[in-house]
Formats: sequence, C-alpha cells, structure tokens
Amino acid sequence: MRHGIRASTTTLLTLAVAAFCAASCAQRPPLPPPPGPPARALMVREGRISLQVTAYVELHAWLATAARTGAEVDPALETARLAYARSLRDDDDDLLLERTARALSACADDHCSSTAVASEGFGHAYDRALPHFVARTWADRASAAWVGLEASRAVLGAIGPAADAIFTRAASDLGLTWPDHPVPISVVSEAPPVGRAALAPVALSTRGRCFFRDRATGRGPDEGVDQARILDCLLVHALSAVQGEDAALAGPLHDTLVRELGPHDGERAWSLLIIHSAATIVTGWEPKHRSVHRRSAEAVELSMLEWLAKEWRGARAEPLDAFAARYAARWREVHPAKE
Repeated sequence: MRHGIRASTTTLLTLAVAAFCAASCAQRPPLPPPPGPPARALMVREGRISLQVTAYVELHAWLATAARTGAEVDPALETARLAYARSLRDDDDDLLLERTARALSACADDHCSSTAVASEGFGHAYDRALPHFVARTWADRASAAWVGLEASRAVLGAIGPAADAIFTRAASDLGLTWPDHPVPISVVSEAPPVGRAALAPVALSTRGRCFFRDRATGRGPDEGVDQARILDCLLVHALSAVQGEDAALAGPLHDTLVRELGPHDGERAWSLLIIHSAATIVTGWEPKHRSVHRRSAEAVELSMLEWLAKEWRGARAEPLDAFAARYAARWREVHPAKE
C-alpha cells in the first residue's frame, strides 16, 4: 500500500528536494499525504525493491547514532542511548547493528519490533523508548527520511528500464536469484557512523553521502552523476537484502566464500564483492560515477578492492566457483589467521 507524508517546511527538506528532484521528480508526481500522523511503517514498491520508512528502524538508527557520536537526545531516551553505547562498544564490524536493523525492517507492528530486539542488550531500553519516540519525534524524522525515499523513487522513475537492466545484470554477475517479491530497503533520516571495520552504512540515509553532491570537486550540477550515485547506493542495499530474504537465493559464489572462509570472513568478502560489483556496473552506465560505498570500503579493505578491480569480471567471464576459490585464497593472504 502506498503512503506519503505531509510536506515539511524545514530547510533540510527544501534543499534536499531541490538538489535531487528538480529535474526528475516532475516526471513522477509525489505521493499523496496520508490523513493524520504517519503510520509506523510506510512503504513504496518500485519494481524489484520496496523502499520503506519505519519508526522501528528509524529509532534504532537514531539511538545508535547518538550512542556513537555522543549527541544529546531527549532525557526520556537517555537510558536507551546508554544501553546502545554499551552494546555497540565492540561492534566494529556493525554486525549487531546490521542484524538488528534487518530484523526491524521486517516489522509493521510493535510486537514484531519487541521480538526483533528481545535478545539484544539494548532490547528492553528500546521497547521503553519506542512509545515516547513515536509520540514526540517520529513525525519529524519520518518527514526527513521520506525525502530520501522520494529522491530514490524519482531517480528510478527517471532512469526507467535502464535501472531494471542494471539490477538484472548485477544479480546475474553475482549468481543471485532475485525473489518473486520486492526486496526491502530501509531509508532513515540519518544512519549511524560506520564501525571502525565496517564496510558501509546499515541503512540508506537521507542525510548521508548518497544524497549529497561532493562539492569538493567544484563541478556544477550533473544530473547523470547524481542519478548514478543514488542508483549505486540502492543497488548495494538491494543486493545485500536478497540474501537476508532467503539464504538459498544467494547462490554458489556466496556459499563457496562462506564455506572457504567461515561465516564471518565469508560474509564480509561477499559484502565487499557486492559493493565493488555495483560500483563497476553503474560506472559502466555513467563513466563519471564514483561510488559512495566503495570509497567508504576503501578505508578498511583497499588491498582487496584493488585485487577485485583487476580480477572480477562477473559470471560471464569465469565460472563462479573458480572465481570464489581464487578470491578466497587472496582473502586469506591479506587476512592471515590470528594465532
């Protein structure tokens, strides 16, 4: 079911819409606003993906952001912020952060969200914070997050069939089987800073680099580059979500990496390959593109990304099991087992 959010008058929303929707939003009318306060789960289907803004992932992202940055929160949420700070202290790979975000992204009611966080150290504090967050803050943060959803929707509408072809090519190269329903991509107003060893943010953030032009280049507006940047971000999150929907869909390349390297390094190698593959495919469509997620991953896995740039050509060039064996061998060289 399609929903919208009433228009915001904040400077943030005005600037974001002007920067990313001036050309393409006109081609696809905005969604009508719902009556009354926003629902706790707002979703829009766009072809192979489902863009969604939910109170559950938004609160999770907000508390994690405050925990990592030390930002002030409403006194009623301070206990939850401290609980997140304790839980995330050693979550350098963002495994806990991402696992919880993925579980919460499937929720459309409070019972589901409570179940999703029940086993985590911050679970009780999250439950206690949720009613206050929904009553006092959710409407404003939902409006901010919705701008990212609308910008993504506008880009997909402007690109049209080319976007679907890029999604199809990416899945084929990786040996993925796309599910028979759209995969969910969570959009939040602000994603937490990535952990020291993490590869990419756990959710698509309206205030993140996916939606803001790199002004350091000094270039003027370039609609193609802006579209490519958002498309790349959507592609990375979508490909990552496929396995989360059903492990059987990930295919032989993923399974071989996990078998060869173990669950932790295998999943990490797979995520890095998704980031690199998405950047390569989108750059083929827009040569001036520079991937936000690939630049982030370079900070922690530069050597492996340089190897992938030379060796990865997709399933059309080499059997996936053969590439997986070479990739795993190189991974072990760069990441020797700790004594």
